[in-house]
Formats: sequence, C-alpha cells, structure tokens
Amino acid sequence: MDADAFAFTGLDIIEQRLRRNAARIGYISLQDRTVRGADEPVGRFDFDEADAAPYLEPGPRASDDDTPADLDDLPDVEPEERAGDLTPEAIASAACRWLRETAANNTVGERSRRFRVRVFAPKANNFIFSATFVCHNEADDGDPDDAPLRLPDLPAPSWDQAVTDATMKPLRALGDGYAQFMKLVMATVGQFQGLNNSMHSRQHRQLREAQDQVEQLVASILEFRAAQVEAQEQRKADEHSSDARTELARHAIKQLGDAAQAFVLARGLPPDLAEVFGALGASPELMATLRDPSVRVLMKDPDNLRGLATMLRAAGAQAAAVQAAANGANATTAEPTPTQAAAS
Repeated sequence: MDADAFAFTGLDIIEQRLRRNAARIGYISLQDRTVRGADEPVGRFDFDEADAAPYLEPGPRASDDDTPADLDDLPDVEPEERAGDLTPEAIASAACRWLRETAANNTVGERSRRFRVRVFAPKANNFIFSATFVCHNEADDGDPDDAPLRLPDLPAPSWDQAVTDATMKPLRALGDGYAQFMKLVMATVGQFQGLNNSMHSRQHRQLREAQDQVEQLVASILEFRAAQVEAQEQRKADEHSSDARTELARHAIKQLGDAAQAFVLARGLPPDLAEVFGALGASPELMATLRDPSVRVLMKDPDNLRGLATMLRAAGAQAAAVQAAANGANATTAEPTPTQAAAS
C-alpha cells in the first residue's frame, strides 16, 4: 500500500485539539460514518502507556507497506518519552499517529471514507468534543489494488426518460411531503392523546381522593351524632335518677313528719303543738341545731327559754303585721275608691 496515496481533510484541527486537551482526555473512539446515520465503530485508543507504546516510534513500524509515509511528519518522540514516564502531549502524538494509520487502513480499496472522532474524559465522566475528518485514497491507476472504482459509462437519457424523470420527481417530492405531513399529524395526535390520557388519570385520581374524604367526613359526622345521642340518653337517665332520689327523700321526710306527729299525739300533746313539732321534725337543719350539745345546754336554762319565746312571739307579730299590710294593699287595688267609681 502506497502511503503517499492517502490524504486527510479536517484531521489537522482535530490533532491540534487533541494536543491542547491532552491532560483532560481519557480515551478517544473512532467511528466510520461514510453512510450517514449508520455509524460503525472502528477502534478505541486509551490515553495510557499500553495503547500509546506501539505508536511512540515515528515512521514505519510493523511493515513499510502497511504504514502511511506521512506519519513521519508528526513530531518525533524523545527517548525519555519511551522510557515509561509518558507526558500527555506524547500520548496525544501517539493518538494522532493511531488515527492516521487506522483511517488509512480502513480506506484501502475505496476512494474516500468519512470518520468521526469522539473524545471523552477518564471513565467517560465528561464528553470533551467530537469532530469528523475525511480520508482520501489517491492511488495511481496502475496499481489494481489501490485504483479507485470506476462507474461504467451510462447511456445518455432519452427525451421520454427526461420527461418521465421530470414528472416523477415532483410526484416523489409530493409523496415525501405527504408522508412527512402524516408523520407530523400522527405525532401531534399521539401527543394530544397522551395529554388527554394523563389529564383523565389525574382527574380520576382526584375524584377518588375526594370520594374518600367525603366518606371519612360522613363517618365522622355519624360518630359525632351517635356520641351526642348517647350523651343525651345518659343525661336523661341521670336526671331521672336524680328526680327519683328527690322524690324518695321527700316521701321519707313526709313519713318522718307523720311519725313525729303520731309520736307527739301519743305523748298527749295538743294537736296544734303536734303540728309545730311535725314542722320542726321536717327541717333537717333545725333538728341538727337542736341536737347540738351547746344548744341543748342553752335550752336547759329557763331564762334562755323565756328569751327564745319572746323572740318567737315578736317574730310572729311582725309576720302577722306584714301579712295584714299585704292583704290591705291587695284589697285597695281590687276595690276602687268612690272618686274612681264616680269618674268611671
């Protein structure tokens, strides 16, 4: 293979960027993208001593027939760079030689091929840059292995063929336009359908959540009403029990009064005094006062009894006077005076 038959377009700029970013590069990958949209991996070069070692020696290495001569134009590698302590710039130079040799080997037998270089940081943590270049095979016609492929001479198109082509091209373009339009319409419809489905799903979820909240609210209201009814029933039961106890106490007091009155009558007391003693027995506070030892000591003194009688008599007279005054006021209000009668 004649190395002078290979020329590169756009590779010089890529090599400059490789040397400038050598310290940041982890590896580069080479892809054949002669057919656009169908990139085919060609190789990978890691920025380490293992991959750089075969390309540190400038000029031909394995065979003069397999190495392009223009690789010698790259900067020479100093001996200390091959001793194991490689600098990033030396590895970048080796990567440039690898790019040229790999591209030339993959262009043998063809006129030209387009390649794409992708540069990554170590462990692919970051993408540094990407660029393309073209490798041209300008082999002589005398070499059958390196001669470019020649297309056979095609006959000149006839008038009918020209008319057919002129007619079919607009129709083909129109068909392609309709196909692109239908793809656009279908994509738009699909987006709208997806949006509609998402909206329906969200509304369904919100409706379900609202229904759960309503059910919880109804359950809380029913529990509150049940507790309220239970409290009312308990209050009514307590009131009924209290009324029953009050009625029993009243009945017991009445029985005690009747028993006291019967006891007094049995002792030969007058009926009017029996009524007084019955009233005295009906008052728990008065009976408790009479049972007080200090009061009983005072009752044993005749002077204290006379003072008590005087006080009771005065209180009775005062009560009678107040009752008489109240009765007179009622009579005055009920019966009109002669002046009022005459006026009426």
